[in-house]
Amino acid sequence: MEKIEVLQERFFGKFMSVVMLKNNTYRTYVSKPSEINKFNRNDQKDLETLWYLASVKKV
Repeated sequence: MEKIEVLQERFFGKFMSVVMLKNNTYRTYVSKPSEINKFNRNDQKDLETLWYLASVKKV
């Protein structure tokens, strides 16, 4: 299994985005900071959850 890396975190007004990389594929998860901060960006299980949410949640 490939490791998911967090490339960057940014704030856009009231929202926050997390850009992730896995196997040369990028995904971005955008949500309120209070929701994103529930996930530990150093834990692979939490990153896998964010990776999945980024694929199903459309802004």
